[in-house]
Amino acid sequence: MKRLSTIYFEPLVAGCFYAWGFPLKGFPSFFLAPMLAIFLLCYRLTLLSPKVSERNWKKDLGRVLLFSLGAWLLGYSWIPETLRIFGEIIFPLNYLVGSLSTVLILPQFFTFLILVAVLNALHKRFGLKFFYHPILMALFFVFLEEFTPQLFPTHLGHSWLQLAPYLGLAPYAGVPLFSFFSFWLIFEVMAMVREKKLFKSRLILVFSFFALFILGNVLFPLKYTPTEGQSLELRLAQVNIESYLKLASEKGSTKAVKEVFSKYVELSMSPRSKRMDLLIWPETAYPYTIDSKLWLDGKNLPPLFLQIGEYTRADMVWGGYEWGAPANPDDFETTYNSAIHFAHDPEKGMVFKGSYRKMRLIPFGETLPFGPLNPWLGEIIKNISYFKKGEKFELFTTKKDKTFISAICYEILFSSFVRDYLKSVSRPPHFLINLTNDSWYGDTNEPLQHLFLAKWRALEFDLPIVRSTNSGISAIIYPDGSEEARLPYGVKEKLDAELKLKDRTPTLYERFGLMITIVVALILFGLAIGLEKSLRAKGHANE
Repeated sequence: MKRLSTIYFEPLVAGCFYAWGFPLKGFPSFFLAPMLAIFLLCYRLTLLSPKVSERNWKKDLGRVLLFSLGAWLLGYSWIPETLRIFGEIIFPLNYLVGSLSTVLILPQFFTFLILVAVLNALHKRFGLKFFYHPILMALFFVFLEEFTPQLFPTHLGHSWLQLAPYLGLAPYAGVPLFSFFSFWLIFEVMAMVREKKLFKSRLILVFSFFALFILGNVLFPLKYTPTEGQSLELRLAQVNIESYLKLASEKGSTKAVKEVFSKYVELSMSPRSKRMDLLIWPETAYPYTIDSKLWLDGKNLPPLFLQIGEYTRADMVWGGYEWGAPANPDDFETTYNSAIHFAHDPEKGMVFKGSYRKMRLIPFGETLPFGPLNPWLGEIIKNISYFKKGEKFELFTTKKDKTFISAICYEILFSSFVRDYLKSVSRPPHFLINLTNDSWYGDTNEPLQHLFLAKWRALEFDLPIVRSTNSGISAIIYPDGSEEARLPYGVKEKLDAELKLKDRTPTLYERFGLMITIVVALILFGLAIGLEKSLRAKGHANE
């Protein structure tokens, strides 16, 4: 029984603990739970055992699979709901198919097993014992989090967001620094427990710097100080259109289109006490595919936007399907998932200003990852949109000379993507607009987790985020982790709010990215090695 508990039960429970560190519907999360989860998993991995005879990669693969299954059961079981709504896969087949997605939830752990197996082989042949130092192992895992391809990245450092605004180091090194210190503490304690030795020097080092890490976050909390007089009056239209109605409108049903338009008109044109500067609709709000090239002269704009623009006199940002001419006759991807900007001109009325075309497409939702096989598979698999990939980062300018960038749906989850965007535009934007549609996931954990992970971009880049969704959760997020306002999931409502702004300067994390965490880790590694050599010279090798 004890053996079964070790092999099967503990990894499953550890996976549940990992998911516990992220938002769960109707259940409070705990930011330290993922650290305990990683300790329980890694402590049982035989590939990390100091005894070569104990190593068994098959057992470890089973443990990681169970770990991922536990995370899926508690935290990511919204995937079957997506398969039911989006893929039209009926119960219980949607849960059977959805369970296969466990290998996609935390792929960094499978990558970890493969690379550690390779390192073990190299160590056996060439001697690489130094690599197994807890500091280098922690840095190694940070690399895996950052560079292993992921659909829905949930990293160890993300769970620290629950302590905001007491995350003062976030703009300096981002999530990687929080993951690194968490992994370092885990691997250091694990080494002591496994080897049944108290390494006093290493213990003092890790707890001293971990305490400094905590103090740095707590004593210098995040603050957002907008400039007086710099603000925009926003309205977010959360129409909460059901998936069946959205699909029907996109297929050209006149009745469905009329109903969709009426919902947007109702929320967009309802009275408000202050004059609106910017009206925002969510991802793929407009059901027809448009050709923006026809709008360059200010003509041929859809009557819906002319009507709303004339009434509100506000600029608009909305998600839509934008036509993209095929590069060759065999190109079956002809549509972009775009964020489109209209500006209101007192003399010309509504004027098309530009669009951002989504660049990070979701595999199996918006494209297929099989390269030259995609056209052939596209004839078989019909429930995928097959979008073209955008090629250019766009900087938008709205009223009062306020600039913004846009990230669509899951693009907001990737620090590297937002960092590349910020470094590519001509000047620092005042804010970011995230257009998304989470209705495909139902009333599950996903909308909460999507919002939770998106908040990190506000902290890392000192950048307010306006999140506009079809079904919720719509919100305005500030760089201290606070929210100006939000609309809950599943309601049809408008969100009127003042977006307070300031002129931004790039954060250190925006400038240097992962490099800061690497430098910190190497400095600590140098200190650890120096301290160990000093003690060894004094005859205190085991301290």
